[in-house]
Amino acid sequence: MSRQGAAMVEGEEAAYMQAIDKSNAMAEFALDGTILHANKQFLDIMGYELADVVGRHHRMFLDAATIASEVYEVFWRNLSHGIFQTGEFRRLTKAGKPVWLQASYNPILDASGQPFKIVKCATDVTAGKVRSDEQTSKMAAISRSQAIAEFALDGTILDANEQFLKAVGYRREELVGANHRMLVEPGDRSSSGYKRFWAELRRGRYHAAEYRRVGKHGQMVWFQATYNPVLDYDGKPLKILKCATDVTCWKLKVASAEFDYLTGLPNRMLLHDRLTQAINTAMRRKTMVAVLFVDLDGFKHVNDSLGHLIGDKLLQSVAGRLVRSVRASDTVSRQGGDEFVVLLTDLRSPQDAVITAKKILAAVADAHQVDQHQLYVTASIGVSVYPQDGAEAQVLLKNADTAMYQVKQSGRDGYRYYDAAMNVKARERQFISDSLRYADERNELKLLYQPKIDIKTRRIIGAEALLRWTHPQRGAIEPARFIPVAEDCGLIPHISSWVMRETCEQARRWSQEGLAVPRLAVNISGLEFRNDDFLERLLKIVNDTGTDPHALEIELTESVLMQNPGVVAPILSHLRELGMQISLDDFGTGYSSLSYLTKFPIDTLKIDQSFVQQLGEPGQNAVIITAIISMARSLNLRVIAEGVETLAHLDLLRTYKCDEAQGYYFSHPVPPAAFGALLRDGLPLAA
Repeated sequence: MSRQGAAMVEGEEAAYMQAIDKSNAMAEFALDGTILHANKQFLDIMGYELADVVGRHHRMFLDAATIASEVYEVFWRNLSHGIFQTGEFRRLTKAGKPVWLQASYNPILDASGQPFKIVKCATDVTAGKVRSDEQTSKMAAISRSQAIAEFALDGTILDANEQFLKAVGYRREELVGANHRMLVEPGDRSSSGYKRFWAELRRGRYHAAEYRRVGKHGQMVWFQATYNPVLDYDGKPLKILKCATDVTCWKLKVASAEFDYLTGLPNRMLLHDRLTQAINTAMRRKTMVAVLFVDLDGFKHVNDSLGHLIGDKLLQSVAGRLVRSVRASDTVSRQGGDEFVVLLTDLRSPQDAVITAKKILAAVADAHQVDQHQLYVTASIGVSVYPQDGAEAQVLLKNADTAMYQVKQSGRDGYRYYDAAMNVKARERQFISDSLRYADERNELKLLYQPKIDIKTRRIIGAEALLRWTHPQRGAIEPARFIPVAEDCGLIPHISSWVMRETCEQARRWSQEGLAVPRLAVNISGLEFRNDDFLERLLKIVNDTGTDPHALEIELTESVLMQNPGVVAPILSHLRELGMQISLDDFGTGYSSLSYLTKFPIDTLKIDQSFVQQLGEPGQNAVIITAIISMARSLNLRVIAEGVETLAHLDLLRTYKCDEAQGYYFSHPVPPAAFGALLRDGLPLAA
């Protein structure tokens, strides 16, 4: 769709006409230029009566030279195709006197999106044309939707309005006094077309076309623009007035087969073509090609906490820094989301890629000023090199992605070369991801239940639901292997819903058997709290199964609280109001901040098993446990110790006045039937 700027659909026309008719000279034209209507302001300027102009052609206001010019032909052809036009135009009154109009020509579109007439909105700027000391852009007279800038004849930027500044991402003080060349791609600056364009502007020739420019953050900006020389008494140009419409979104949509809509960078399809060409060239020249797969660390948190608009601007900022970190001959591509790929060509050694990788890491890590926010992210970079890591584009991309994932697994904010051994881990991860998607449908998932014991009474007062996965070929797969993969590939919401529903259904079945069902605890992943529908899904399951919320306990780790406290706290408060208990898991291994504990509706602290299992051995574990218990009592919190495996552990915890215990000493995690038996018969006497 090429109809941009002030092009309007038919239903908008009346409001538009009413708004401009009171202050601007206005006229309507058919697509062939026939005059349909003109208001009093227009008629007064041109010296005609309405009856003199209606039905006649727009050419009645033009001199012969203008009618014969190529510019006029292009101008009217664009209008007839629905392309908005604006600028300063010389016209003749009834008396033959020239007047200058600063005007916008707005195509009016019908319901099908096709233009059917033109509305001209104009201001008489003739007075300004004859006094060179008062030459101004008259920016305020033009539609507020236009991006406007003034340039000296040498290209120095004299002024720009807010729309122009917003489009290119600069502040006024950063642009004024600089040369227009700063907004032009290096390749365009050196082209003969660009040089000829400015030479013609300096001679006073009007230009109208689509132009691409580079924004502050390296993003490509497309303008549908007119360049209007402002003339002195003798008709010589003094400066250039640019009136433009930002058509970047439309342009990138049209070019979406090759360029990313948000950053203007090449997309994966264009990158693949360039990578293939680079490999062929490297093969002939006996050189190397490197692929750097760049994934941002911490971007999702920015997106979730500040919104997608801020996230998009951050991506544009990162894109600009990536472009500035590489050579002009290299390619920076956006793959989607927060993933970028950098293609380095004509390398002599794999070590050459390290130089760029380090530059990128440093550039990305510096603070990004996005609106009023100062944002920080880092990058994980995987590197693959032709020819040793692959001879085809797809192989190099896959191997760089694999290496990047290893950086993520190793702590992020770094780079790593691809190694063939990484493929084993990558294949394992892919196997888990693919198989886990259908594990519940194939009845491969099950829940085991481990009792929680009141230390004083030795009675079962609760249980933790623990997920297990048995693959038909691979057998039992530990949660530590599949849970991180489920989080990475977006399966956690589905799996968590399955666990919660199965837990609630099992509680109902035990109740139907006449058993006193204790409080059942379910672990919730931090990713769950970032899902907008988490609370809605959880409450629906509780309602669907008829579960009493007082019988449920939500277990989460300290890191979940710290990642997004503003989101987590209201959710926990709502669950607490319904009667659910909130338990903080693995306490002592994370932040362990008293100030944070006072901000959240926590009921229970779970002392991590690493402290419990070392009780009685040299070290400070007993001191830590007693400190946690003392702190919990001051906050009216219960304390449960997990990982209790011996009677000695239990005796020490009783001495420290710990409230509850959980571990192999009492029972391993067991299937529902076995746990039902524990509820019915009680724990063995040894426990």
